[in-house]
Amino acid sequence: MSCTRAQPVPRKRDRAHAGVAPHAREKAEYAKPLADRIRRIEERLRSNPLLAMESYPDECWMFDHAVALAAIRLSDALDGTDHSALFGTGLTSRGAS
Repeated sequence: MSCTRAQPVPRKRDRAHAGVAPHAREKAEYAKPLADRIRRIEERLRSNPLLAMESYPDECWMFDHAVALAAIRLSDALDGTDHSALFGTGLTSRGAS
């Protein structure tokens, strides 16, 4: 079995920093649902001064937040949006350096 490298695609802003594989592409039919989900995640995060969302009623799981932030970062890399202000706010409010 031989392995060949996929041909790289032109990188959009910050693709490499987000850890997006060079062959990752956004499918046109997923663009609107992805943008809608990312908008809802951002709204829910910003609606709380601690940028915390309920994972379940009266429960806040940090793992869920990590996945949500990763999804936002991936979305930025795929469609060229920029949520860096949200990341700065979120990491600062959680005490990270």
